Amino acid sequence: MLNTARRAWAWAPSGVLSDALSTSFMLLAPEEIDELCERVPGLGALIVDPALEPTKYVFGVAKDFVR
Repeated sequence: MLNTARRAWAWAPSGVLSDALSTSFMLLAPEEIDELCERVPGLGALIVDPALEPTKYVFGVAKDFVR
């Protein structure tokens, strides 16, 4: 079931890929998102989900923007 409280953003080498991944990140587990971001250069994600602890996750290249 889709968690409608979750918010997801993706950074990717192209806008098309970023759009597709941000939608996919709504459904994937944080561990799956982290693994994908580690495997694909230039990919990053920001996930905000009040149902998870902690409520904010930053994966991949996006870590460079959040310090």
